[in-house]
Amino acid sequence: MNTFCCCIKKSALIDGKKDQEIKFEDMSPEEKKAHIDGLWNKARRYNNKLRFQARLQKMTESNLKEMMIDDINEEAEDETATLEP
Repeated sequence: MNTFCCCIKKSALIDGKKDQEIKFEDMSPEEKKAHIDGLWNKARRYNNKLRFQARLQKMTESNLKEMMIDDINEEAEDETATLEP
């Protein structure tokens, strides 16, 4: 199996078995452009996924901090309420 799987397209023989793949160099200019466009789309989707995950992580951490602050404030209010006559 070819290790450069990102530069392979379906439809030819590789290593003697019908894997229906051809190398990037064997593609027509239109196929190359389509393949490159597909790879860029895949890269953009992955980048968007990473950015979304980072945004969710940041939001989660922010919410957790806010909840901790609220808990501390509630405990402080409870303590002052029990200390006041």
